[in-house]
Amino acid sequence: MSRYHLQYRTLVSPAGPMTGPYHYRRADEILAQIEAANALSTQAETTLAIRAQAHATVALAAATAIDPDRQREEWRVVAGARCTDT
Repeated sequence: MSRYHLQYRTLVSPAGPMTGPYHYRRADEILAQIEAANALSTQAETTLAIRAQAHATVALAAATAIDPDRQREEWRVVAGARCTDT
């Protein structure tokens, strides 16, 4: 069962609010699923790729629509970068 990560306020559950970083992470997970699969039908691969693209598009919309300081740490965590206050 998925949960909400309180330290980073990162959604890891479809039951809660979906943030831009959540959609970014889901797109990445779906693409990894495609790459890890040994044999997917063309239809299954296409369906997964479309889902990944939808999540990536929503993540991009969220990233451009929010205040740059909102969710800054969450974006950096999901993208694999460390947040440093300079």
